[in-house]
Amino acid sequence: MANAFDPYREALVIETKTVWSPEAQTLVLSDPQRAEVAAWLHAHPADAANLEYLRLTAGFCRQITVTADDVARYREGGRSVSPAESLGPAGTGELPTSPAA
Repeated sequence: MANAFDPYREALVIETKTVWSPEAQTLVLSDPQRAEVAAWLHAHPADAANLEYLRLTAGFCRQITVTADDVARYREGGRSVSPAESLGPAGTGELPTSPAA
């Protein structure tokens, strides 16, 4: 079941997963294109048509199922996002931390 974007859960996301619907798979053929669309959606999770937060022991996994509408939205107004940009600082997958006071 898809969830609405939730800022509270979003702050606790420690893992991401991308699932491709059959219709979206036929629209995006190359692996680099798929990585770019997935990175864009994870950088803008509120724009994803099918977003789920899966409970983990220490936080949440954000699972986005890419739909044909997501691909169309990306092509109309999406910008390039490197996969590392959606993974946090230096591509570590860690959440950004606040500077020490």
